[in-house]
Amino acid sequence: MRDTTHASPGTCRRVFSSSLAVLVLLAAGLAGASATSAGGKVINVAQKPANAAEPALPGLLLVSLTVKDQAQFDSYAAKTRPLLATHKGAPLFRGTNPTALFGEHTHPVLIGFRFPSKAAIKAFYSSTDYQALIPLRTAAADVVFIAYDIDQEAPQEDMRALLAVNIIVKDAAQFENYAKGTQPIVQAHGGNLQARAINPEVLFGHHRYKTLVLFKFPSQETIRAFYNSEAYQKLIPTRTAGADVIFTGYDL
Repeated sequence: MRDTTHASPGTCRRVFSSSLAVLVLLAAGLAGASATSAGGKVINVAQKPANAAEPALPGLLLVSLTVKDQAQFDSYAAKTRPLLATHKGAPLFRGTNPTALFGEHTHPVLIGFRFPSKAAIKAFYSSTDYQALIPLRTAAADVVFIAYDIDQEAPQEDMRALLAVNIIVKDAAQFENYAKGTQPIVQAHGGNLQARAINPEVLFGHHRYKTLVLFKFPSQETIRAFYNSEAYQKLIPTRTAGADVIFTGYDL
């Protein structure tokens, strides 16, 4: 039996400049369709003629893994690369050396691939050629595969660290207050929001969070400085009231 799921894509996409104040609010799903700030104009590409077809959101394939047999994993990876290319999957990042800032953490490597759509991710995963590689993957590594819609993204920046934040919002008003307080602290520590991913579909493994927000920082040291700062620590009670979260930093 093939290990996959099916769902329709979302309905909008926004591509962002470095306007962090707007980006963090949007990461919580609490801002409007478009906005402008001092950091630059936010571009809303969701606007279209009334009769136009709904565009597909780009997709994020997120892979968490623990290698069990390096030789078998190298063989699996080499055989997987051309299948990714066939389905227009492109590497976004490879995070290692994780730092668990808050919440549970299970795998030491986090890899992201960008696809034209979530449907393209599922076509890759359910293809006969990829399914034939799953026994080799199982021997090589423990993995979690999750397909997302990317509804917000910014140009990729060349930084050395990634902060991955998994979120389940419990109280939208509390979370909005938390997000408003957080954005200047992120900015002060050199962080930039890179993407928000929504509508997760677990292709393999277990995952319960609903939104993934990805930030890039100059280093893991700056991620820890942000998280441990007095200003951010004061916001944690509001965060706790507003959402269940996992914060994990990675080297890139």
